[in-house]
Amino acid sequence: MRKTTTALSALAIAAALTPALAASAPEVTDQIVAQMKEQGYTNITVETSLLGRTEIEGEKDGEEREVVLNKSGEILRDEVELESDDD
Repeated sequence: MRKTTTALSALAIAAALTPALAASAPEVTDQIVAQMKEQGYTNITVETSLLGRTEIEGEKDGEEREVVLNKSGEILRDEVELESDDD
């Protein structure tokens, strides 16, 4: 019985803290842009798609990084690919 109570208490505490720890999409966007700048990415752009997703793109050493966030700031995709000449 004691283990169950402890586990339930831990879950209750985690559930209570989750909203306080969750960052909003603009905060996450700012953090990602700052991180990309620190990593040497340039030409960083932030756009909103038709579906309301935030798309962050940057360039570094012949590669392009794209990070896509949903409306709540969750990362849906984080890809790095070589830039091609036909873009």
